[in-house]
Amino acid sequence: MYCAFITVINDGFSESDQKRRKMHEYQYLVGATLSGSLSIYVLTRQQKTLPLKILILFGLAIAVKETFSFLSMTALDQNASAKFFAITVMSSRLGYPLYLLTFLNIPEKRDTKSLMLVIFPALADMVLIIHPDYLSNFLFLSTEFGWTYRTVQVNLLLAIDSILYLGYIAAIIIGLFTLIRKTSFPLLRKKIRCFLC
Repeated sequence: MYCAFITVINDGFSESDQKRRKMHEYQYLVGATLSGSLSIYVLTRQQKTLPLKILILFGLAIAVKETFSFLSMTALDQNASAKFFAITVMSSRLGYPLYLLTFLNIPEKRDTKSLMLVIFPALADMVLIIHPDYLSNFLFLSTEFGWTYRTVQVNLLLAIDSILYLGYIAAIIIGLFTLIRKTSFPLLRKKIRCFLC
């Protein structure tokens, strides 16, 4: 039914529109190139502060995520698509704690306990994702646009992963607003606001 729905949608488009729609998979390679290039640019800067080093790791995690999203979509078979998807999810889930660590390390006084609270759940999430039962939550389908997935069940592994995912997003938003509120320097406050974008 899912594939039939996609086919019905495509029948309404001209041939040139359909060719353009097939090009959408390359957006992942463009994203990987941009993230990787930005990370390399930050790496070449002379000032290597801890937040910049973590920002480099964040950019590389996003580049890996985008690369494996492309590979998952264009894989030769369902099994390969599922393996690439697992790597995509892992690198995606590493991105959020790295992003959070980037701005948590901006203040001079760092609380090591809170930094460990950021890292530990991410490591636990990696263990959940590599567990074989994690991928059993998804059905991988071949469409004319490449491989895609659909959630077919939610077991405990996916539920915990989703809670951690939402927790990191909430922590990022709360942390940024707290940092903006505590910062007395207008220029630093302006830079921190960029992280919200």
